[in-house]
Amino acid sequence: MKTSLLPSLRCPNCGSDNLVLEAFEEDDRGVINGRIVSPDCRQWYRIDGAIVDLLPVALRDSDRHGRFAARYGLAVHAGTGEQPPLDAQKSQMNFFSEEAKVYERDITNLVFYQVSFRLCMERWIHRLPAAQMVLDIGGGTGRQAIPLAKSGCVVVSCDISEEMLRIAQDKARKEGLDGRINFILADATALPLRDNVFDAVICSSTLHHVPSPERTITQASRVLKRGGWWYSYDPNDSPARFVFDWAMKLKKLYEEEASDNHMLNGNDLSKWCEAADLRVDIQYSTYILPHLINGLGARLGYAVLKWTDLCFQHMPFLKKFGGVIISEGRKA
Repeated sequence: MKTSLLPSLRCPNCGSDNLVLEAFEEDDRGVINGRIVSPDCRQWYRIDGAIVDLLPVALRDSDRHGRFAARYGLAVHAGTGEQPPLDAQKSQMNFFSEEAKVYERDITNLVFYQVSFRLCMERWIHRLPAAQMVLDIGGGTGRQAIPLAKSGCVVVSCDISEEMLRIAQDKARKEGLDGRINFILADATALPLRDNVFDAVICSSTLHHVPSPERTITQASRVLKRGGWWYSYDPNDSPARFVFDWAMKLKKLYEEEASDNHMLNGNDLSKWCEAADLRVDIQYSTYILPHLINGLGARLGYAVLKWTDLCFQHMPFLKKFGGVIISEGRKA
């Protein structure tokens, strides 16, 4: 963790931004092991292998926290106050702790997702000047963070799964990007970040995982500067969704743990963004089955996906048949 990140953080327990950094081990990448202490509520949060654990106490991995405390002779404090129900978040954590490597193999490396994300990320990165501070909500194994860091942005990648972030961290290290990405364990519906900090927020393939997409969007807007960019990418509640479901029954591409809101629609997404002071355009993508893109391979699949998007995206009725829904815009 870079020490420059500290002024952007706040305590997930009491909301205080009066935080103290204690470094136990450092190198040229920043703080490798240490803790962040909130004097106002006396709660502390581990920095373990350069990943900052800012999950609410109720979501904390007590075994990891306890081992870390024992290693450095620290007292463990129980959470204070009433803890909200977090069953949906715990379900996501359990799934990704067990399936992180499988997710990386079967979804992140799937030809369709590589092609689809490349198509979106190329456009998004082109709009962001170098040295922008970007928050990647639900950053997972680094699919967005790494190309953003390569483009010159300073990235904060947050996710609810430590296993996913470890994979992302290893990939970033191999790319020589350690100093450009900070990794934070966080709940997307209660971001442990200060207001008006980021130049852009990316929420890619995340809203359909969280128990409250509207709350996540509100949190994203809170930490975004005025005029800052917002981007989201998720499965669309397409009128043609039954075709994809049929194809998945014939040949399942992957296993996924989604929330009850596993499909988004343009009306809800527009309403949530508007309520959060985000002025967005709703767009659609992917008018052919992912199975076909996989069969075509990355190079041809990219060309076909780009061409079909261009053909259908501007057709008033047919555009909503896309399998992916995208929102992009700025904070008012």
